[in-house]
Amino acid sequence: MCDDTSWSNCHVDIWFVISRYLSPEDTLNFALICKKTFFVTNSETYWNGLFDRFIRSKYKWLDKPTTSNGSCIRDETIRELFKMYPKFMNRKRDPDSYDKAVGKICISIKHSLNEKFMDQSYVFKVKSKSKAISKLAQLNRDEGCQLLVIRSKQFVPFPYESDNLTVKYVSKNLSRGFRAYKLKIQFCDHFGNSAGETLVFDPIISVQLYDWWEPEYKAYITSGSY
Repeated sequence: MCDDTSWSNCHVDIWFVISRYLSPEDTLNFALICKKTFFVTNSETYWNGLFDRFIRSKYKWLDKPTTSNGSCIRDETIRELFKMYPKFMNRKRDPDSYDKAVGKICISIKHSLNEKFMDQSYVFKVKSKSKAISKLAQLNRDEGCQLLVIRSKQFVPFPYESDNLTVKYVSKNLSRGFRAYKLKIQFCDHFGNSAGETLVFDPIISVQLYDWWEPEYKAYITSGSY
């Protein structure tokens, strides 16, 4: 048994046993205990266990997540948890989460027109700058990616060269007349210098930022609207 001074010297098998009693929301804190717990939370055994305990135990008709298309058990389990695990499903969305796109690299921009409502949709795919990640995370092509989705009544032309620009600034303010909001996005190059590209959406209907594990993110990716 481990005492307070030797807990980090516990055999990894002990940490695997302890991990069987964790809830999904405990994953981060558990991973930060030591290198061995980090190893545990980045194993397929750990994620298979979470899937069986918190998803498959309630939805027995569900098959184990597939690992096709470069995906892995970790990614699919996280996605399923955000669709079916109550504590994740019921999290309140931050209406101002769009500012979390600041500092991320813009990979691509796509535009579509909703002819029924005559509004424009702009989807910016942004990604965190490269950093050390686990081997399982490296298998996820969407790791660190987010979609910034903007709906507006106004058509806004794309930047001439949008790829690999960094989002420098995002702000939402009242439009002239105080009846709606406008959104401004400013880009810079990878050195932090202004790239001379600023987009202003005025007025906007809505703006949302989706992380790669959210159902809405996958819906946009699957439909090709990203």
